[in-house]
Amino acid sequence: MCDMVEDLNYEFNYNMFVIRTMMSSLRHEDRKKVVCWMNKLDSCNHSIDEMRIRNGFMYSLTENVQKGKLKPPFTEDPPQEPLSDMDQQIVQTERPFISQQSLDSGSFLDAQPNVRCGAFCYLAVLSKTTEG
Repeated sequence: MCDMVEDLNYEFNYNMFVIRTMMSSLRHEDRKKVVCWMNKLDSCNHSIDEMRIRNGFMYSLTENVQKGKLKPPFTEDPPQEPLSDMDQQIVQTERPFISQQSLDSGSFLDAQPNVRCGAFCYLAVLSKTTEG
């Protein structure tokens, strides 16, 4: 149990360091949001489950900062109440580009799993009809 707390805190502090070193590339308003989120996440350490949720948010926040653009939920101030699972916090406001371009408006892709780490591969095999 103690090792788990230590590992979770190490991962959190590492991502905190990464964010601090890259924050200068963000717009001023985004930096303010990131600082608010880091302060919120820094206080989420009362249980193992809370620390796991905290680290999920921190990992995603780190990715946002590395890409130079914040996405929900980080575009808003952090909630005052305790954090719930990250997937429950994110509200999709725009459909992904691939869904917009697909023939079925993304219905097939929407039914597929969303991976947080790794990749989801999609292969389509189409046949061209020939006219006699």
